[in-house]
Amino acid sequence: MKTVAEIQAQFAQEEVELSDHAAKQMRKRGIAIEELFEMMVNAECIESYPDDKYGASVLLFGITISARPLHILVTAYQRPLCKVITVYEPDTNEWDYFRIRRPKL
Repeated sequence: MKTVAEIQAQFAQEEVELSDHAAKQMRKRGIAIEELFEMMVNAECIESYPDDKYGASVLLFGITISARPLHILVTAYQRPLCKVITVYEPDTNEWDYFRIRRPKL
């Protein structure tokens, strides 16, 4: 499974592709592609899904230059391009400090 540093390196080399779902959600949520690259600089892994049925993936958290918190789910298995599966701004009702998932009531 890829490390955050390896994923960041792929972003730095622009070895990135968006899933159709990610592109649609970004348009819907007003998230610019530049924001993905901005948040990737300080990204940290908050959840890991090594056994996902579509291949290993990780949920990363980072902050954009404009201080916008973002979560990005990306592929974490070896492939030429890092695929962005989805992107969203975390809901403070569901996340503590944008990093810890709150239990569902």
